[in-house]
Amino acid sequence: MVNRSGRNQLFDALRGAVVGRLTGFECENVALSLPQDDGAFRAFCRTLREMVDENDSSMRPVFAKATGMRKRLARALLFLKTDLEYQWPDENLPPGILDFYRPTLLDRLIRTKAKHQRRIARFMEAGDYPFWPFISERDFNEARLGGVARKGLRLLPNQ
Repeated sequence: MVNRSGRNQLFDALRGAVVGRLTGFECENVALSLPQDDGAFRAFCRTLREMVDENDSSMRPVFAKATGMRKRLARALLFLKTDLEYQWPDENLPPGILDFYRPTLLDRLIRTKAKHQRRIARFMEAGDYPFWPFISERDFNEARLGGVARKGLRLLPNQ
């Protein structure tokens, strides 16, 4: 189920965090406060939790940590403006940054590395992962070229 008012709130919070008006923690709190009737809210919350550095709660360091993060956040914002259902599996993983997963020493010691990698592989096979949170490249292109883009929506500054 798509929760339009909740998506609008999360869009405003995520965009505010990206441009520095809100901290990543404040953005995560908005996501947590929304009713969990839209699968996108849980997925975004898990992703935000992993993206925000404990020592610097702004979202600005996220851009420096990984190439392509700006595009990833722009895709997330674009998704929040659509009425598409979130179709990815409901996993207790940070879906927006799974491709950055690196096993920790603890994973190696308790032998959970392979289990995590299998869960991640299953998740990524559920759709076109490079276009997450869209399930497919087609959905992404329709949103990008369709009504959302024609409204002149600027997802990120200096785009």
